[in-house]
Amino acid sequence: MKTIDKLSQKSLALRYKLVQLDLQINRLQGRVKELEDEEHFCLADLDFLKIYIKQLEQLIIENPDPQHIYDQPIHKQIAQARNKWNRTKTKLAEIHKRQQNMSSIKLLAKLFLRDQAQTQLDQIQALIRQMEKKKRSL
Repeated sequence: MKTIDKLSQKSLALRYKLVQLDLQINRLQGRVKELEDEEHFCLADLDFLKIYIKQLEQLIIENPDPQHIYDQPIHKQIAQARNKWNRTKTKLAEIHKRQQNMSSIKLLAKLFLRDQAQTQLDQIQALIRQMEKKKRSL
């Protein structure tokens, strides 16, 4: 009887561990998805800025007189766009660094731990069932 109780307690502890690991895995998967989304938006910004800067530079080539678009000199707009380009590139580098830090290794480790805990839980539950069958047959 004590053996079954101990195994039941261990089974309960393993179930709790599984729930905790599932939560950690879900959080990691969520963070990975957020970083992928951020990366996508940064790349889209960079594509837009590249085209925007080229168009502004083309305006200067076509008409070298100081022009104003949206009440700002074109040179100032180009400088602002390049600054945003640099900030976006920096942000993208930070995202890549976080992705490397978080990498799938952590996720795989959590999945491995979860699989191990599930295997232990299955073994304990099978042992409990066997012991209960023996107990009933006596």
